[in-house]
Amino acid sequence: WTADEDFSLLIEALCRYSDLAEASNPDLPSILAIITGKGPQREMYLKQIADLEKNGKLQKATIRTAWLSMEDYARLLASASLGVSLHTSSSGVDLPMKVVDMFGAGLPVVGWNRFEAWPELVTEGRNGRGFGSSDELVEHLVELFGNQEALEELRTGAREESSRRWDDEWNPVAGKLLGLV
Repeated sequence: WTADEDFSLLIEALCRYSDLAEASNPDLPSILAIITGKGPQREMYLKQIADLEKNGKLQKATIRTAWLSMEDYARLLASASLGVSLHTSSSGVDLPMKVVDMFGAGLPVVGWNRFEAWPELVTEGRNGRGFGSSDELVEHLVELFGNQEALEELRTGAREESSRRWDDEWNPVAGKLLGLV
């Protein structure tokens, strides 16, 4: 709910997904999107979501919000089908920790990928998919929720990602560079 996450991308994508599911692809499942966290833009987006719901723009998508304990957040991620990261990285080199959380739960990710560090975290098509617009996000949602095999393939990659540990990454790269191993 801060300026470094543009929730309008997600909201627009969910409206378009809902339209597509209603008009031309009735086999697409309904989506329950739960946005976690808090921040200064929360109320602005909640009003926008309420207006869209009132006007029938989210027939196949329900958006809810939650502020959760660490344990409940982990449970939510573990029970989800797909994670979404809207982190835009103002520096271009910081990594969205929510993606690390999602991978820790074996949850595949679709995320904003228009920053330099994205490929350090997500392997395109293996554990997640990147997008740079709401159009691209809609394409991923339709493909993944319309094709459970594609979603399961990403889930397998995310589960493999969850098995990686600090020592497995640190020692071969930084440890070697610093002469520690």
